[in-house]
Amino acid sequence: MQLEDRSASTVLAALTVADIRGRLLASGRVLDDPEACAGRIHDFDVRVAGTISEGERRRGAGLDMAFGFHPSPFGEALMLMTGGAICGLAFVDGDAAEGRQAALDDMTGRWPQGRFCAGPDETGPVAARVFGGFRAEPRGPVPVVLIGTLFDLSVWRTLLCIPMGRLVSYTAIARHLGQPTSARAVGTANGRNPISFIVPCHRALRSDGTLGGYYWGIERKRAIIAWEAAQESDAID
Repeated sequence: MQLEDRSASTVLAALTVADIRGRLLASGRVLDDPEACAGRIHDFDVRVAGTISEGERRRGAGLDMAFGFHPSPFGEALMLMTGGAICGLAFVDGDAAEGRQAALDDMTGRWPQGRFCAGPDETGPVAARVFGGFRAEPRGPVPVVLIGTLFDLSVWRTLLCIPMGRLVSYTAIARHLGQPTSARAVGTANGRNPISFIVPCHRALRSDGTLGGYYWGIERKRAIIAWEAAQESDAID
């Protein structure tokens, strides 16, 4: 996986464990800030258009999902949408054809009762906005629909309170949810997040500042953190 943004590549080369740990410490208790969830977590606005718990609709039953493959700074991305809202975002690894099929199999396997069809004309404009960084033109909020267990939904909503450039620990998320001993479960829910990057599970780390896990690969997690740092730097300049 190679970063397509030169400034982000420069940041990634210089991003050390100490740098990441420093960002985590500098973020403080951001989840305790009542204004955190009201702020923007990307340069584009994210709006939760709806949530679906597995108890209400089991694994995609009744959902029509359009999908398309699109370029991103972190390798080719697969985006899924239902009802005009993003419900899935994955990344392609390895050989293009095999990697695409593996990513699609991964996403469709999460909702085996859903109905899937290729729809790059629907997903393409949204993908361009999501990965346009500070160069993207604002065109209203990017809608997402969250599909998971009730605990997953609570974790993912908390992730949407972490502003761009901030990092938090799994323990801090567990404490925010009123379940301070559930850090491991929080990490598991992070791994089940189907809307990578947009629902920023990459901003959650271990308490010691090490990256922890990432479903789409640790190097990609570092790359996303570096890319966001570069976007902030470009915006300030």
